[in-house]
Amino acid sequence: MPNVLVLDDEPSLLRLIVTILERAGHHVRSFRKPADALTELESFVPDAILSDIQMPGMSGLEFCQQVRAMPHLQSTPFLFMSALGNRTDVRTGMNIGADDYLVKPFTPTEIIEALDARLTRAAANRNSSSISAPSNGLQAKALGGFNVVYKGIEVSWASKKAAEFFFFLIERPNGVTTWEAAEALWRDKDESRAASVFHTTLHRLRKTLDEDMVFTKSRRYFLRTGLDVKFDVSDYLELVRQAKQTPTNEAFSSAVALYGGAYMDGCDSVWCEDKREMLHAAHFSLLLEAAKFSSAVGDPRNAAWYAHLATQHEPFADQAWTDLGLYYDALGDSRRAESARNRMSTWDE
Repeated sequence: MPNVLVLDDEPSLLRLIVTILERAGHHVRSFRKPADALTELESFVPDAILSDIQMPGMSGLEFCQQVRAMPHLQSTPFLFMSALGNRTDVRTGMNIGADDYLVKPFTPTEIIEALDARLTRAAANRNSSSISAPSNGLQAKALGGFNVVYKGIEVSWASKKAAEFFFFLIERPNGVTTWEAAEALWRDKDESRAASVFHTTLHRLRKTLDEDMVFTKSRRYFLRTGLDVKFDVSDYLELVRQAKQTPTNEAFSSAVALYGGAYMDGCDSVWCEDKREMLHAAHFSLLLEAAKFSSAVGDPRNAAWYAHLATQHEPFADQAWTDLGLYYDALGDSRRAESARNRMSTWDE
């Protein structure tokens, strides 16, 4: 049974949240004052924390900062609950260190789905860490930028092309030739120049990670055999597959939550751009399917939320705006429905 700490200074709302979570199978410790919650957290490690923002004495933002300063709570899922729902408020909360942001009023289904999605993701990360061999473990993230943690240390790349080449090798388990890599990373260079730059990049990659990180066989280059790579793109695509194969609210929520943004944002290699477009299209399709599923199971507000995300992801897609208007109609919100048909987002209003 997951242990959840809930903080809200409004007694009636706090009781309601506790009831919702307990009925969903969670063990809850509730607090009305941030100072009391912080005292409890000195010796108690919950599986997740939910906190209001507007509270007397100490705001939820300050509370979150103090929680994240505690070493034993740095990876604990933290969700804000607040009536402050405009885009700036949400961004501020996420930048402070929250993992999710629920805008009041929310339904019992919304809070349970958001919490369960974060608990599922945290459990997956713990399981991955526990089975990874310390000497070979490597975490690579390419959604929303690029980041590699190797042997518990974040890699500092001396060359962006070395990072691009490394991710290119992750995406090519069957290896690549010098020319295949050159075509992907330096298409504008002639063959001799591309080969020269390739070997320089290979040298930088090996120096950045390990000398034996890349090996050669039959004129093809491979990542080291036995390297245990935890790759967020692979995890995301697997969650997408599961959501489409066995659609549930939790499956769609988990897949949508893992998408962190454009693939290797800031890199301009040809293969990066191709992969970026593929994942962008895949995520747009996922959001539309999640919206249709929510609508089919009688949850038009969740359907509208996914459709809203689809319009933000692909602002010029007629289908997303049309669907958003229909879901607003189902909610009886004619004003927002009309705005959606005019391609105007009003979710934050």
